[in-house]
Amino acid sequence: MRVYIKSPLREVYFREVKRAANLDWLKIANVLNVQVRMLRGWRSGEFTLPLVVSRKIEKKFGIKLPGHTLLNRYWHNKKAAKKGALKRYALYGNPGTSGGRRRGGINSLTSNKLRSTNFQYLKTIKIPKDSEELSELIGIMIGNGGITNFQVRVSLNKTDDNKYLPHVCSLFKKLFHTTPTVFHRKSTSEIQVSRKALVDFLGSKGLPKGNKISQEIDIPEWIKADRNFSCACLRGIFDTDGSVYFDKHSKGKYSSINLAITSASGKLLYSIYELLARETFTPTVSSRRSIRLRQGEQIKLFFDKIRSHNPKHLTERYPSGRTGTVSKTV
Repeated sequence: MRVYIKSPLREVYFREVKRAANLDWLKIANVLNVQVRMLRGWRSGEFTLPLVVSRKIEKKFGIKLPGHTLLNRYWHNKKAAKKGALKRYALYGNPGTSGGRRRGGINSLTSNKLRSTNFQYLKTIKIPKDSEELSELIGIMIGNGGITNFQVRVSLNKTDDNKYLPHVCSLFKKLFHTTPTVFHRKSTSEIQVSRKALVDFLGSKGLPKGNKISQEIDIPEWIKADRNFSCACLRGIFDTDGSVYFDKHSKGKYSSINLAITSASGKLLYSIYELLARETFTPTVSSRRSIRLRQGEQIKLFFDKIRSHNPKHLTERYPSGRTGTVSKTV
């Protein structure tokens, strides 16, 4: 708590203190255990006098406070806030206008740069038009992607998808003019792009942040409405969540080729089924998590119409031990 003493009572008070102490101001400051600069400020009225110091003066020199006002702990806040507001107004203009906000932002960026702070600038991206390439990337994100508040990720198998990884990176570069970072872990390779602008853009195109399964992720309607976009999106989903394999029958005496796309989202599986059926395929629902094409001609048509950019699907190693190009084996 502090004490405010009006002039001329303040001058009379300190004159009486000096007379009673019979010391110069430096020695009086030493007796009070304060800096002489502070004592000078109290005498001139530049600073308010702490109540604890006034009590020490009364105890040491017998001089009581004259008429005064007690100030609470936060007495100066209003005055300081007004002073700060006027200073900010002089520097940046009226904060309630777009010009004032822009001026404030520019000054803030400049000061952060001069002080070499860790301030992070919002990085921009190229905003692409709706296209087959964008639809394919969204299919990849639906399959093996993940989105947080500030980051977009695609996880691939480190071994099986090794030759597919450059294609995914090239899509990010071409569509958004940004270079992804790739982290190789024990069994996976993770493609990451840290761009808030990219997170917001993909959100506007129908890709949610957070858990895809609990949110029942689905193919966006703008993709479903265009057959070329739909095929491209199915390609991205298949290249990340699809497989081609031989299914053995009658104790291994014969086998048939199968193509499967798996997902834990029932809504997504239904959309995949509908889009394949629209393209004259005859898909089957083999389980609650899988859509399949079972006939060789159907699978050949899939690779002719939908196509694949993942080399592992073009030269598969099947469970039976057979290898070869899919289009030839079917």
